[in-house]
Amino acid sequence: MSVDRVVVNASPLIVLFKSGQADLLPQLFSEILIPQAVWQEVTLPQDDAASQQLPDAAWAIPVEVSVGIATLGTGGVLVLAKRRGLIDSVGDRIQRLQAVGLWLSDSIVAMLKQQAGE
Repeated sequence: MSVDRVVVNASPLIVLFKSGQADLLPQLFSEILIPQAVWQEVTLPQDDAASQQLPDAAWAIPVEVSVGIATLGTGGVLVLAKRRGLIDSVGDRIQRLQAVGLWLSDSIVAMLKQQAGE
């Protein structure tokens, strides 16, 4: 299943910007929608990478969003990026996310690596 249009929540935006991996989003998806509430949550602190970089990200589109949207977690973004040949290793990218504060259980890390063929 190909997904071209996504709605992104605060946590993936924050950890992807902090770990220097936010550029994967526009490489994976043609339309990246950010709910207004998420936009405010991410940009309000104004003291970290996400709050400083999101307003300048040309690919990020702030919108009002209704319910009924399929979800893909931050780890799923990495698996998709690996499947599409944008990154070499999900394991390395997970370590970068963990280094900036994203907690993932060992079983989730193992599942993501397995889904990525690692």
